[in-house]
Amino acid sequence: MKTPKMLLQLFICLFVLACGSDDDAATPESVCDTNAVTDFQLLVSNTVANNPPGTFVDDVWMDLDTHQYNFEVSAAQTICAIGYQSQGGFTGQYGIEILDVTNNNVLYSNPHNFSATATSYVNLASTVNLVPGVEYAILRTVLNRQDLDDQLGRGLRMPSGLIPFPLTQGVITIKSSAFFGSGGPVNNNVVPYIDLVFEQ
Repeated sequence: MKTPKMLLQLFICLFVLACGSDDDAATPESVCDTNAVTDFQLLVSNTVANNPPGTFVDDVWMDLDTHQYNFEVSAAQTICAIGYQSQGGFTGQYGIEILDVTNNNVLYSNPHNFSATATSYVNLASTVNLVPGVEYAILRTVLNRQDLDDQLGRGLRMPSGLIPFPLTQGVITIKSSAFFGSGGPVNNNVVPYIDLVFEQ
C-alpha cells in the first residue's frame, strides 16, 4: 500500500519541478522596434528645442558623397536597424557602413534604398554589437549619383559655426562628424541624420 502512494508523490514532485524549470528557462526575446523613439532622434530634437531659436537647425545640407559621424555608447547595445531619408530626388542606393574606429574593423557594409518622403528603416542583415569604451563610426555614401543634389542629406547643424561636440542623449554620445567625396573634407559642422535602432 505504501509503494503506490510513494510513487504518486514522486510523480507529483517531478511534475512540479519540470513545470517550474520551464518557467525559469523562459527568457524574453529581443525586439527591433523601428517605431520606437530612439536616442538619436531625441538627441536631434532636444538639441534644437533646448537652445535659443536658430542656434541649431534640423534641415537638408551638405552635398558631398559620404556623410559620417563617430560615436560611443555608455552601455552595451546591439544595432538592429538603420534609418535614413533619401534627398534631392535620389532614388538609388546608399552604401551603409559601421566601423569600429578604435580597432580599425568594418562591422557592417551593405547597400540600401531609403524613402524620399520620410525617414525609412532597414533591418541589418546581421546585427552589430557595440560595447562601451570603443569609438564607432556610421557612414552613408551615395552610390551612382547623377548630380550634386543626390549627395544632399538631412542633418543637425549650427548655422553660425561648428557643432560643440560631444553631444549626448541616453546611451549614445556623438563625438565628431565628417563629410567627404567629390570635395571636402568638411568636419564637425553637421551631424548627419542616420538613425540607429538598438534591440530592446
